[in-house]
Amino acid sequence: MEMNDFKEKWKKELDTNLQFTQQEKTQIINKIVSSQNNKIHKGNWAYNTVLAGFTILGLFFIMITLSDRSFTLNTMTLGSRHLDEIEFTSNFYWFLIIYILTVFTITALIFTIIKTTRWENKKWILYIKIYAERKYVPLLIFFYFLLAIPTFLVVNILQILFLQLWLVLIVSALNCIYLLWCIRNSEQAACPHCGCQFSSRKIFSMSWNAYRTKCDKCNERIFHSTSSKKKNSSMFPVLFLTYFILGFFQFPFPFILMSFLLNSLVFNLYISKFTMSFSKEDEPLW
Repeated sequence: MEMNDFKEKWKKELDTNLQFTQQEKTQIINKIVSSQNNKIHKGNWAYNTVLAGFTILGLFFIMITLSDRSFTLNTMTLGSRHLDEIEFTSNFYWFLIIYILTVFTITALIFTIIKTTRWENKKWILYIKIYAERKYVPLLIFFYFLLAIPTFLVVNILQILFLQLWLVLIVSALNCIYLLWCIRNSEQAACPHCGCQFSSRKIFSMSWNAYRTKCDKCNERIFHSTSSKKKNSSMFPVLFLTYFILGFFQFPFPFILMSFLLNSLVFNLYISKFTMSFSKEDEPLW
């Protein structure tokens, strides 16, 4: 069988078995064209993003090179050889630490918000999920590149004390995000007898009361569950580890105390609503 005969037979078979209306043919063509455009769009974003990113980084490092406050150039003589050594000042290292932690904090916050199940039906969460899709990732990367410039300028202006305060605030924000991540799949505390959810004020008051209390609606006695005690105790080591690291690097004690009070306030006013649970019977402590 020749190729032309095969094509004719194949075309004839398609014509007999597949019958589309003009509207269906138009829809198929539109889907094919749109899918090709999407493939082209997904394939081209990387080049533009990388090019823009390297351009910004190049200009940024040129700015660092021209700044006398960023580094000092020392000429060393070793025998008959001359070596040029670049010694970066503390401002540059402060910039690196603050910038990296800031980028990590923003990324962790977005990821935590998306993964929190109780926020899935929130309208503002839907907007965040739309902008967190793959096609908007280049914009986020571009924003991270742009963020480096004002961060570097502000770091060069501020004194060491304010840089320490800035870093402590970032660590405090990371601790809050960590607490939110721990309760991403948790629901608000409810009565084990009638199932009514307790208000934030009621949960806050019960957290400071004895380990057994009563439900206001059904008047049944309830007890703090063992699982809630274990969940609460498992969160604190990470928080205290961050305070220990700040103290190890000789951050001012008032800043560390401020971070502790801020995280404690967030935990008692919001996090405890989802970490606390109750049982019908008095369970063992551990």
